Amino acid sequence: NKMKDYINRDSSIKCVYVYELSRLSRRQLVLFSIRDFLAERKIQLICLKPYFRLLEIDGSMSQTGSLMFSLFSSLSESEMILKKKRMMRGRKRNKELGKASGGKPPFGYEIDKNKKFVIQSTQANILNRIFKDYAYGGKTMNTIATELKEEDFFPELSIGSLRLKINAILNRKTYIGEFPYPQIISEDLFVAAQNAIEEHRMLHPSCERTPFLLK
Repeated sequence: NKMKDYINRDSSIKCVYVYELSRLSRRQLVLFSIRDFLAERKIQLICLKPYFRLLEIDGSMSQTGSLMFSLFSSLSESEMILKKKRMMRGRKRNKELGKASGGKPPFGYEIDKNKKFVIQSTQANILNRIFKDYAYGGKTMNTIATELKEEDFFPELSIGSLRLKINAILNRKTYIGEFPYPQIISEDLFVAAQNAIEEHRMLHPSCERTPFLLK
């Protein structure tokens, strides 16, 4: 898009060089859009590997260049599809081996040098506190969120956002040791928290009747 902007603003640009065609894009739809954009303005496209020129000297489309463009645009898209498939296979394999497969680990965990999930002790202590306060301490999610904020935990989150995070934490079975995550919360504590959630829900049945948008 920046290249198109430069060309639209600078009429002196007569040629675009690219190391290989996949550097422009790996999607045929995008590549042909760029090709037509350049051809309409009679701007030459020169690819270095493999070498070809899109236009003839008179500005018309080169038959050889057009053929090369079509061939390597197809190969670029095929390569992208194969890479995605390999990536998905790799993620599946890592999951089977209990290894992290990308992304940020859930709160309470970190990734060691072997790409295994291990318990982050400070965050694990906060998790235990949240579960115990909610399950046995008679505290609401708002109360827990307020207390954590007052103690300078989760400074990047607002009270409302922290309440949503606490709600997600209390409902996450990961913490009872679902593979590949090590156990942080006992099953009894998790069940007690779920019972407390249900009790609060029964105390406020009107919330369940509200037809929230996209619920």
